[in-house]
Amino acid sequence: AREQYRRSKNIQALGSVTLQAGLLKVSDGSPDEGLREIQQVLDDARARRDYEQTLAALVALGDANWILGQTDRAVIHYEESLGLLEQRPQATVEAGLRIRLAALSSVNGREEQGIDSAKRAVTLSQSLRDVSREAAAWTLLGSLHATLGHGLDAEEALERALGIYRQKTVIV
Repeated sequence: AREQYRRSKNIQALGSVTLQAGLLKVSDGSPDEGLREIQQVLDDARARRDYEQTLAALVALGDANWILGQTDRAVIHYEESLGLLEQRPQATVEAGLRIRLAALSSVNGREEQGIDSAKRAVTLSQSLRDVSREAAAWTLLGSLHATLGHGLDAEEALERALGIYRQKTVIV
């Protein structure tokens, strides 16, 4: 597929395919090669001032580092992605990044920051009417509150998540 895109000179499509291939390599035992490919897409996108591809490559680098257990590096890439979103907000992408950051916060011992990220993800998901993402954000929020010993807050958040999950099962 990459060769077809190269021949057609469709740079965005080539970058997207390369990002996916890079993530597959990272998860399938060729992490150095996969990271190199993702970094190359990022470098090329920055040189072209391609906002969308830069954002996609930063998120992919975050995902790749998370897969490799390099959570501090993953957080750096996700936060850099959020910085880009300040220029051109995209609520769906931001909600996904906030959920990733909330999930990583427990691993990195930053539960308070995770609570802030999860709350923002809840708000964004509600504004998007994305109930699946909202339920995931409430679940993370409840888990983070529980980790910090905030029993009532944890219970409230998990009840909200459970309510959404129950509605989804009835609707389906």
